[in-house]
Amino acid sequence: MADDTKGERKEAGAAKAKEPKADIPKRKIVSKVLRGLGVLVALVVVAIVGFVIWVNAAYDKDFSSTPKPALAASKDPEIIKRGQYVTHAVAHCSACHGNGDFTQQLKLPENIDDVRGGYVLSAGPFGTYYPPNITPDDATGIGKMSDADLARIIKHGVGADGKLALFMSFAVGPMADEDVIAIMSYLRSTSPISAQQPKDDLGFIAKALSATGKLKPKTMESPPFVKEGPEPSVDRGRYLAKGPSMCVGCHSPWDFMDDMKLKGAEFSGQLEPEPDHMDPNKEIMAPNITPGGLLANYTEADFLDRFKKAGRMVKGSTMPWENFARLMDEDLKSIFRFLKQLPPSNRATGPTSRPKGWKG
Repeated sequence: MADDTKGERKEAGAAKAKEPKADIPKRKIVSKVLRGLGVLVALVVVAIVGFVIWVNAAYDKDFSSTPKPALAASKDPEIIKRGQYVTHAVAHCSACHGNGDFTQQLKLPENIDDVRGGYVLSAGPFGTYYPPNITPDDATGIGKMSDADLARIIKHGVGADGKLALFMSFAVGPMADEDVIAIMSYLRSTSPISAQQPKDDLGFIAKALSATGKLKPKTMESPPFVKEGPEPSVDRGRYLAKGPSMCVGCHSPWDFMDDMKLKGAEFSGQLEPEPDHMDPNKEIMAPNITPGGLLANYTEADFLDRFKKAGRMVKGSTMPWENFARLMDEDLKSIFRFLKQLPPSNRATGPTSRPKGWKG
C-alpha cells in the first residue's frame, strides 16, 4: 500500500511538472477576477441595503412650513348647496371618500352625504391608499381640523400634521378659492359619522420618490374662478378641465417618475397605461381627448349622451363616471367646447381597455 501511495505521488508530481507554465498565470488572473467580482457584488449589496435604510429613514418629510390658506367655511345655504355640487360632481371627492361599501363597487353611496371613506386604492409598488373620513366627526373625521388646515390639504396636499397627503398632492386639481370654500362649507354641514380609516401604506417606490424630493406639496396658484351659468362657455370649460374636474391630470402624458414633467401635449392621453384593478390580465389607458383623438367624431350631443346615458363601459376605468354623470348639462357642454378648440394631437394611445402588455 505504501509503495502504491508513493507511486501515485510521483505520478502527480510528474503531471504537475509537465503542466504548461503559462496555465499558472491564467489561473491566478481568473482567481483575481473572481475575487474582484465578489468584492463588487458585496459593495452593490451594501449600497442597496444602505439605500433602502436611507429611504425608510428619510421619506417621511415634514412640510409644516407650507402656508395655510386664510379661508373659512360659510353657513350660507347657497354656498353649501354649491359645495355639494362641487364635492360630488365637479371635483368628484366622493369617488374616493364615499362610503367604501359603495365606492368599492364603483357607485355612489345611497346617502350622498356619507363621505366616511373606506375605499381602498391599490397602486402596486407605489403603495395602498385609504381615503379618510371627511365628515365632521371629531374623533375620526375633520371635526377638529381647522378651516385653514382643511384648505391646505385641499390646495396643497399637506395634512394638519404637516405630512404630505400623497394622493391629495397629485389627484386633486387646482381650484379657485370660491370652490375650496364651497367644499369646506358643505362638508362642515353634513352629519358626523364615526369611521376610522387606516393610514396610507406607502410602497417603496413612493418612499424613494419622497426621500429624493420628487414628491412634494402642490405649489400651483389657484386659477381664476369661472362660475357655472345658464349658458356654456369655453372659459368655464377650461376652468373645469384644467382645474377641479382634473381632466388634464388623467388625460395628459405626465411622467410620475420624472418630477411630474409633461412629455407631450396636454389632453393627448396618458403617458403609460395602468393596471386594471378589476382584471389583473388587463390594463387601462386614458385616451387622447383632443380634436385629433377621441373627440374627432364627437358632437356636443354625443358628448352629453356619453356621460348622461352610456356612463361606465369599462368596469376597471379610473374615470369617475358615476360622479361626472351628475354634472349639469351646461358644464359638460362647456368642457366639450373647451376641448374642441384645443390644437389637435395625433398621439395614438390605443384602446382604453386592453390586454396587459398590449403592443398594438
